[in-house]
Amino acid sequence: MSAYRIRRLAFVAIVLIGASCATDLDSVNPSEPEPGPAYLYAVDAKTGTEAWRRLVPHPGTPWLQLVGDQLVYSGSASVEPAAFDLDGRELWRAAESSWRHGPFLLAGAALVGVASRPDHERAEMESVVTAISRTDGSVTWSHRLEFYPEPGKGGGVTGGSGRVFAAGGEIGTIIAFDHATGEPAWERRFDGSVHGVAHHHDGTVYIGTSNGLVALDAVHGAELWTAEPGRTVGGPEGISNGNALSWLGSDATGRSDVAAVDAVSGERRWSQTSFRQFHVGGDVIVGFAPGTSGSSDEAVLVWDGATGELVADVEVGGIDPRSVGIADSRVYVGTQVSGQETEPGRLVAIDLATGTVSWTAALRGSLGVPTVADGVVYVSAAARWTDQSGALHAVDAETGAVLWSFDTPAEIRTKPIVVDGRVFVVAADTVWADL
Repeated sequence: MSAYRIRRLAFVAIVLIGASCATDLDSVNPSEPEPGPAYLYAVDAKTGTEAWRRLVPHPGTPWLQLVGDQLVYSGSASVEPAAFDLDGRELWRAAESSWRHGPFLLAGAALVGVASRPDHERAEMESVVTAISRTDGSVTWSHRLEFYPEPGKGGGVTGGSGRVFAAGGEIGTIIAFDHATGEPAWERRFDGSVHGVAHHHDGTVYIGTSNGLVALDAVHGAELWTAEPGRTVGGPEGISNGNALSWLGSDATGRSDVAAVDAVSGERRWSQTSFRQFHVGGDVIVGFAPGTSGSSDEAVLVWDGATGELVADVEVGGIDPRSVGIADSRVYVGTQVSGQETEPGRLVAIDLATGTVSWTAALRGSLGVPTVADGVVYVSAAARWTDQSGALHAVDAETGAVLWSFDTPAEIRTKPIVVDGRVFVVAADTVWADL
C-alpha cells in the first residue's frame, strides 16, 4: 500500500514584484492553495505587508534571480522560464515548456542556462546550452551537449570574458562558447571527472577535477597551471584576497581541507579543515567543525581569506550549513528545528571584529539563506512540519530585534531578493510519495 505525504503547494514569496497578471489574484485563497502551482509574493520590505501575489506553475526546485532589471523565474520541473519587471508585469515567457531549466547567467543581451529533457530514443537526458533573449524570451542560440552540466553534481554553467563555459561531471569536459553567437570557441578534456561549477575571475577559468584544480585562459582555453595534482578538488567556491578557495578531498565524516591557492601562480597559500561545506564572502571564509567533547553543537569557524588565520570559533546548536549570510563585518547563521511546532529557530550574528556572538534572534521555523540589505537581515523559514507553512522574517542587523514576520501557507524555497523597497521569494509545497 502506498503511503503518500503531502507538503502542500508551491509558493513564491517575492518581496517585491508588481501587480497585474493573467490570474485573478483576488480569487486565490492563500489558506487553501491549489495542488501544483507556486506563488510569487511581493512584500513591503519596511512593513512586511503583502503588496501582491502571482500564481505560477509549480517549479519543482525553483530558481528566482534578479538579472539586470528583470526577475527571472524558472525551475527543475517542466515549466516555461519567465521574466517580470519590478512592477510585476510579465515581460516574456520562453517557449520550451517541456524543458527543465537550471539557473541563468547574464551574457551580453541574453540569458544563458542549461535545459534538459528526456531523450526517449536514447533512453537518457538530453541537455542543451540555451541563450534566451532578454527582450522577448526567444532562443537566440543553442548547442546540444554530450553531458549534463548539473550544478551540485559535478558541473554547471558560468560566464565571463565574452564566453559561456559548460562543464560536465563524470565525462570531465569543459566547453567554451561565444556568448553572442553560441559558436564553440574551445574545448578541454581532463584526466578525470569535474567536481563543481567552473569559476571565472579576471580572464581565468578555474575548475576542480579529480586530478587537481586547473586554471585555463578564458578566451583561448590554454592551461595556465594545475594545483594539487593527484587530489580531488571541488569548486572553487570563490576568490578571496587573490586566492582561489577550493575543497581538497573528503573522508567518510564529511571533513575536507579548505585550500587557498594563489589565483595567479597556483601555489597553495594555506589550508584548514572544515566539516561539511564552506562559504566565501568578501575577505572571510566560513566553515564548520564538531563542537567540544560531549557537546551536540557545531562550531562556526571563520578564517581570514588572505592568511587562513582563525577569526572566530563559536559553538551553535542545530546549525544548517546552508543558512549562512556574510555582510557588514558580521556572519549570520541560521538553525534548523527538529519539527516540534513550538520550537523556535535561531538566527545568530557573529561579530568578525571580536569573534563573539553579537546577538541571537528567536524565529519560528528552520531558517533558509539570509539576505542582508539596508541594515536588515531577511530570512525565510519552514515554520511547521505538520503543514509545511512558511514565513519570511525581517531582523535588525545591528540589534537582532525582529521587525516583522510574514506568514505563507507553503514553505519559502528561495533566498530573498531585496530591491526597490520590496523582498522577492518563492514559496512552494512539495508532494512526494514513499512507495
